[in-house]
Amino acid sequence: MLRALPGWPPLERALPLLATLVHMGGATLAMVYYLEVVDRRLHQSHRLRLQLLCGFLVVGVGLVAFSQWNGRAPSPFFEMLGTANLLALAMVLGGWMATALKRPAELVPVCLVMSLVDFFSVVRGPTRLIADSVSSFYLQGRQGTPPLGDFLLIKIGIPGSAVPLPVFGVTDWIIVVFLSTAAVRFGYNDNLFALAFTDRKGRRTWSVSLPVAVSGLAVAVLMAQVGGVFLPALPVVALVFMLYLFARYPASRQLQSSDWTLMLTSCGVMALLMFLPIF
Repeated sequence: MLRALPGWPPLERALPLLATLVHMGGATLAMVYYLEVVDRRLHQSHRLRLQLLCGFLVVGVGLVAFSQWNGRAPSPFFEMLGTANLLALAMVLGGWMATALKRPAELVPVCLVMSLVDFFSVVRGPTRLIADSVSSFYLQGRQGTPPLGDFLLIKIGIPGSAVPLPVFGVTDWIIVVFLSTAAVRFGYNDNLFALAFTDRKGRRTWSVSLPVAVSGLAVAVLMAQVGGVFLPALPVVALVFMLYLFARYPASRQLQSSDWTLMLTSCGVMALLMFLPIF
């Protein structure tokens, strides 16, 4: 996780934070355009959605295979190409996942389950192993073949750094897109800021927005950078998103018995896993 080092001057200490906000702003702009323009077309063509997913997966596997064959870390160009491919994959996959939702209240157990899974993964699961291997790789000067987990990270360029550095995982952006798509699907206005663009006839074309889920991820990333700690992002994203929905849309609080059953079962399973010697 990126963080400012204690010995840096004030301006240099702020560079990772500023670079993170700028890059997240660009990714958000691409996501909003996808939701307002592209996703509507994909909703009418599941075949095209599958073709796009397969195409992005092929590109990702190709980048991994090339790096493994080459025996060293990819160039900055291939690093940024990999990040762009991951963001595109996350948008298509996250938008597709939201089509399974039937009721707004279903978001509550989904957010709880994904938060528990992410917390467990960071503390004792696969994410912990990935974080350890990636940290060792970067601390050793990116020598040799990068670990596979490095190809699942969204990276950004920072002034003064010769290579892009990881900020968060692709699963975090998948969930951000999923939650933002769900809000659109149920007709909820989840934008904290919106600037609409219109054509010459005054008709709205698309907008620049700040979805609540993006703000939650930004809070999690900035907390990690300022505190210099590695923390699970999805619980923060889910908390910010659900607090907003609970406050504005009562339908999101109308839980059914099946929702309570799923949440209680998930809590029990995760509590059990935390005490088992798995990793």
